[in-house]
Amino acid sequence: MMKCSIFNPLASKPDRIIMLLAIIFFSILCVVISCYFFITSNKNGLSFKSGENTLLVIAHPDDESMFFAPTILHCTSIKGHRLALLCLSIGDYYGKGEERKEELLTACNVLGISSESVVLINDKDLPDNPNGVWSSKIIGRHIVRALSQYDIHRLITFDERGVSGHSNHIDIHKAVKALVANGALSGKEVLYLQTVNVVMKYLSFLSAVLMSNQRCACISSVNRWCLAMTALGKHSSQMNWYRELYKVFSTYLIINIFSLKRH
Repeated sequence: MMKCSIFNPLASKPDRIIMLLAIIFFSILCVVISCYFFITSNKNGLSFKSGENTLLVIAHPDDESMFFAPTILHCTSIKGHRLALLCLSIGDYYGKGEERKEELLTACNVLGISSESVVLINDKDLPDNPNGVWSSKIIGRHIVRALSQYDIHRLITFDERGVSGHSNHIDIHKAVKALVANGALSGKEVLYLQTVNVVMKYLSFLSAVLMSNQRCACISSVNRWCLAMTALGKHSSQMNWYRELYKVFSTYLIINIFSLKRH
């Protein structure tokens, strides 16, 4: 029996047209359903409250916009909830560290984080380098200082795969686990942003719909998604064709899934 496929040269022209129209129809249907789902409301399974202080720990300027924007926008929308940001390098791998410092503050302003709540570290022992190794002890020292400075109740950072696989992200996770082991995070919540597979990473709204039943999920509306894209665009020194596509298709600009640990 001849297989009916738009890629089958033996298939009749009407069959190919019907198959193509079916693919287009279901693609449009998925987009419409996805957009309706997110236009109507924001959704989150995170129990953040007024009067609490949360610390987000990242490695480089732009990590906040590329990976954590849905959670940041949720936090900054809660009256009386303070979100502090600890960035452990100025992102000087290509010699643009000074420029990237200003870009971070501008992006944070878009996301609702005041400059007084941003701690940007320029430590020679924590260089921006995808092939380097960061010391858990040095990272831990900076984190503990920020915990005390902002009276933190909750810490958010990368999981063991670092979301993008960057070694600096993974080293932050290792440092946080070391702090947990020695009791430095006793009484605090720790949320690890879950790394998704490469297919789910670029399915945008559709991916968010498929993952929306996760218990610790934070999902943005279209309005917040637009804010996230605006914030990422403020990192102009890093923008290229890949980043432009990332803004449109990345799942992380729409949904964050966490594993939650209480210590």
